[in-house]
Order: sequence, then structure tokens, then C-alpha cells
Amino acid sequence: MQALVESGFRFKNLPAARYAMDVTFQQTNVPTGAYEEKKLYYSGKHSLYGHEVEVSLVLNGFAIDCTKFYKGSMLDKTIFNENIDSHLPNLAKRTGETTLEASELGME
Repeated sequence: MQALVESGFRFKNLPAARYAMDVTFQQTNVPTGAYEEKKLYYSGKHSLYGHEVEVSLVLNGFAIDCTKFYKGSMLDKTIFNENIDSHLPNLAKRTGETTLEASELGME
């Protein structure tokens, strides 16, 4: 966290966050085979067939982690839960990070 403070690369609304993560959808062609297998790749949210991956980014846009792909029908929360072990070490506060000054929160 100290390195983030010194570099100036911090999220405006979440200054203590080390990185951001999101699940992104990658469209593919309609899979061949039985309907039961095809529907696993269909995303009702996007109304398309495809894969999903969880990507973690630092503030400058550099991707620091990308998971394996998941079938398009899988929920984002389920993907996050399956990868929670990779996030847990970064969720813990370190010495000196338990409080933020009001000026650090943009509440000057």
C-alpha cells in the first residue's frame, strides 16, 4: 500500500484497494454438439454463446491476473468464489493500513 501511496496510482473512491477485478465475457461461435452441452456456453445476460474469465487490473490498466475460462452460463459471483484463494492474501490489512486519513479519502 505504501508503494501505491508514493506512486500516486490509487483508486479515487477506494484508496486502499490494491487492484480491481471483474469478469469479462468473450463471445464465441455457437458450439457444435447436443443442446445440453451448447446451453452451458450460452449467456442469458449477453444473449450470446461464449466464455468468461476473471481479470484483475492495477490502476494503470496492467492485467496482473487472468483466470482460466469458464462456460458462459456461469455467474460472475460463482467465478469469484472459485478464485477467492487468489484474492485472500490481498484482502488483509497490513501494519499501518488499518485507518485512512480524511485527506486520503478525498474528504478534505
